[in-house]
Amino acid sequence: MKHAVRWIAGILVLAITVWLATAGLAWSRNRLPAPLPSPVEAPPADNAYPDYLQCVRALQQKNQLLSLPGDQIPDASTRASLLTPNREMLARFHRLHARPAVATYLEPGKDFVAALDFLPFGRLIALEAQDALPGAPDRALHTLVDGLIFADRIQNGGTTLHLTMSYMAFFPLFQAFPALLPALRRANCEAEAARLARVLEEKYPLQRIFKNERYVRVTQLRRSMEPMGQRILRMQWPGNANEWNYLLKPKAPAIEALDRYMLHWVEQAEQPVRSIATQSVPQALSELMNDETLQPDFFLREIVRYHYLKARLKLTCAALLLEAHRQKRGQYPATLTELNARVDLSDPFSNQPLRYRRNGAGYLLYSVGPDGQDDGGQTMVEVQLNLESKGDLTLSHRG
Repeated sequence: MKHAVRWIAGILVLAITVWLATAGLAWSRNRLPAPLPSPVEAPPADNAYPDYLQCVRALQQKNQLLSLPGDQIPDASTRASLLTPNREMLARFHRLHARPAVATYLEPGKDFVAALDFLPFGRLIALEAQDALPGAPDRALHTLVDGLIFADRIQNGGTTLHLTMSYMAFFPLFQAFPALLPALRRANCEAEAARLARVLEEKYPLQRIFKNERYVRVTQLRRSMEPMGQRILRMQWPGNANEWNYLLKPKAPAIEALDRYMLHWVEQAEQPVRSIATQSVPQALSELMNDETLQPDFFLREIVRYHYLKARLKLTCAALLLEAHRQKRGQYPATLTELNARVDLSDPFSNQPLRYRRNGAGYLLYSVGPDGQDDGGQTMVEVQLNLESKGDLTLSHRG
């Protein structure tokens, strides 16, 4: 009996020793560096972003909006079926445009996913402007500029998801704009150009968006790894060799590698588009996770989208100033400098003035686009943007 007790006690001691040793090894391999401090940017006192989200959450007929063909204006009956159930929400939305907005939800579980509905919301605003155009072109333009302000400000204080959805919300708004130009009055053009100029002057930098992205990514990776060190102590044993391999890989090097990698993109966000230096995903990180959104192409695409949005805003603002000039002087100016614009009309893709030339009774206005090459106003395909996209971002008016 005593012999059996000794055997049982020995086995228990051995099991406890193995358990503690394994737990100690797992804990040492899963020790994490100090967490990043939270983003320090405080939202403005009259922050409109939470109210924007309330409007987005109240959006009706979302699926129908998403199914609209992008190159066609729906008929009056279809427009009414989409606009009527959203009238009250739209009235609330248009009262928000004068307030500043900074995104305050940077992590999943805190209304982060509401950003995914920015695309159908942008389509609804474009539809509202198109519906008003025949009888009230001034109201149509005001509606569209409200939408452009919304689409620009929803990226402020946000991450690359906000930037992506801002780009998607912008797209239908830009498409709706050229049809308005022939019907606009000079005073309305000047007033709405001034509103866009104020948005451009805010200049929310890409670097701050990438700093937020760094915080979110590093924080999320830490949180996914925090329970790993206590797993064995809780008797949560890995079920196969792959789980054991993951458990026993050192985690601190991966988190530190991710932090350095994100800092690289924060630094590159300040550089001109054609001067961006890429960097491969660190090996210490790729050994633990396979995330396509960590690849250099992802960050390059977001950089292009950011500058694309600024270029399109400037093109829209310049077009309104050109129309006001034509109505005042009887013709479009020979150069953009004749506008005496108080807003920066340089091309974000070249840091030179936007390209412009008169074309008969109209004009051709364009940015050289992501590839940095002047293609003479040849319109590029804008659906899939990258640094090699050929052609120019154009805004032409035939007069």
